[in-house]
Amino acid sequence: MRLALVLLILVQFSWARELKVRLNQVTLTAVTLSKKAPISTRTIACLKKRTAGDARIKGSRARFTSFKDQRIALTAQLGRASPKQRKSIQKKLSLATKLERLGKKACKTATAPLTDNPTNKKQEFHSLARYKGTFGPIEAKILYNRFGFGGTQSQINDAVASGLEATVNKLLTPVSEPALENQISDMTCDTWLIDDPDAGSSNRTCDPTLVNDFSTTGFRQGVIHRFVHSQNPFFQKFAFFLMDERLATSYRVLDSCERHALKSYLNIVYQAAYSGNYLQYMRGLNNDHLMHFKWLDGGTNRGGIGNSPNENWAREFWELGTVGPTGLDGKPVYSDLDVAQAALAFTGWDITGQTINGEWTCLAGFVPLLHTSGPKRVFAGTPYQAIVSSAEDLLQATFRHPRTAEHLAEDIWKEFINPFATPAEILELAAIIRAHNYNLIPVMKQVMMSKAVFAQKSRGSLLKHPIELFIGLVKTTGFPFYYRSYNSLLNRLEQKAFDPDTVFGWDVRYLAGEQLQVEWWKVIIDYFINRDIEELFEEYNFSYYDRFIRTLYNQGQGTSESVIQRVTQEFGLELNAAQLGQLNQLMNYYLTTSGCPSQCGGLSYRLVRDQFDSHPESDESGFEWNGQRKIRSLIAAITELPEYRVK
Repeated sequence: MRLALVLLILVQFSWARELKVRLNQVTLTAVTLSKKAPISTRTIACLKKRTAGDARIKGSRARFTSFKDQRIALTAQLGRASPKQRKSIQKKLSLATKLERLGKKACKTATAPLTDNPTNKKQEFHSLARYKGTFGPIEAKILYNRFGFGGTQSQINDAVASGLEATVNKLLTPVSEPALENQISDMTCDTWLIDDPDAGSSNRTCDPTLVNDFSTTGFRQGVIHRFVHSQNPFFQKFAFFLMDERLATSYRVLDSCERHALKSYLNIVYQAAYSGNYLQYMRGLNNDHLMHFKWLDGGTNRGGIGNSPNENWAREFWELGTVGPTGLDGKPVYSDLDVAQAALAFTGWDITGQTINGEWTCLAGFVPLLHTSGPKRVFAGTPYQAIVSSAEDLLQATFRHPRTAEHLAEDIWKEFINPFATPAEILELAAIIRAHNYNLIPVMKQVMMSKAVFAQKSRGSLLKHPIELFIGLVKTTGFPFYYRSYNSLLNRLEQKAFDPDTVFGWDVRYLAGEQLQVEWWKVIIDYFINRDIEELFEEYNFSYYDRFIRTLYNQGQGTSESVIQRVTQEFGLELNAAQLGQLNQLMNYYLTTSGCPSQCGGLSYRLVRDQFDSHPESDESGFEWNGQRKIRSLIAAITELPEYRVK
């Protein structure tokens, strides 16, 4: 009897051994283990789309262990385990049993390829599990840089004092800003703020009954002003993500009679940013004058006899806004025939002009006679094939397709986490998105508190957009940037508000190229270095000395080293000894071409000692003291460091 039991246990353990299988026999999918926040998901492997288990790549083959075999082996262990061991084994057994049950259904549609990392083990930079490490100034800067255009020193201090979860909850809780909105409304009208003494006769009041009575320049200016000054930094950054990463549009396609479409479009973006409702966002864009009917030609997409449908919106609706062109396995998600059928579902819109309150106004409207009625087949020949007749039908069919969540997960991961996601991570984040029914606010909360965001490998792995460089500098220093210069600055950096090159938005890698870095340095000189220190103090009560030096001087720590340490910490930078040495040299020397002795050997420059002085006494100008000039140069040098250009 005892021998028979031993043989049975040996047989059971043999079933738990790894199977060597071909790589193309294993695909990945994700299952949801718990829908309680934070939602728990797990990437699983599927052998021939039938058997669920864990897998890893070993050479040219995959090593696969099914959950069924794990369950059998764990059951055998449980029968002969000590009371102390039973609890741990029972936990593993329950998980294996649950994964086996969930995998039976999930594996039927698994298509993602197996990746190098095992399905049952995550490195920190791949993990959406909750981060429980240190949350100090560096981590607070990472949070604000990635989810809020950078933070002020006050925000960083509050974040460190409050802790990660309280800070994330604060970032995700909207604050009413009537004063800021009044400012934005004012500058949208005529580009001027009402209390600007330089406005003169240019300051005017727009007629609220005339929907096109505002300045597009002022409108674009107002959007950046909100980005810079809002106390809702996360929602501003998320709005930017929606406008850039998920479909970009340009104001230049609008005629003067339809400028009002700019405001309508922005309302759709901000409703989505604050509510997190991504399904409603895409529904809104389906009916949007600027994005759909003008920018992507929906106003000329007409059905009926003698008309040729325009496929632009249908293609971008899928390619950028929802499913993406290819799946995680690299295969096309839809065909040209699918696009043609989708375009028919979107037909029926027209733009016409009429006089409203004495103003010629162009409006979009749905004309049933211009809509191609009847059924259209999309995603033909796939498990997600659907018969649709209208734009709403197509929207619902699209959001039932798993690639909609996966493509959204891909963009969220590469914009906010790191560039290292594999199909396994995308599947897990997509499962979280679906579990929240495309409400992205709780999804982003889980992302913001994840190990992956704060992992060492993730730090410095994402490039900043020029707008992030600029706003981050303003927020970190408290520099009083003149609001009417927003557009000209961003134009120089080729990131014009509401004027991208294509529907794909701005290519951040191009914007980080050598040519734009040279222009960034010129922008720093023109807008920051060349600003008159006396003027900054008199007009804005801003002083570099008061901002960065005076406290250290009062504490007896006014050395160049201590000032450098403070500034680099406030910028959230971790610099090496060589970089710190170069910055210290900058604070205590200057280059000159005058008085170069013969020993210079033909060189045109030499270093001259000019020791940093933190004493508050000024020279004759009353403002141009040594410390203030030096700190300005230090900040300019820091913005040129590679560490400043990443997040």
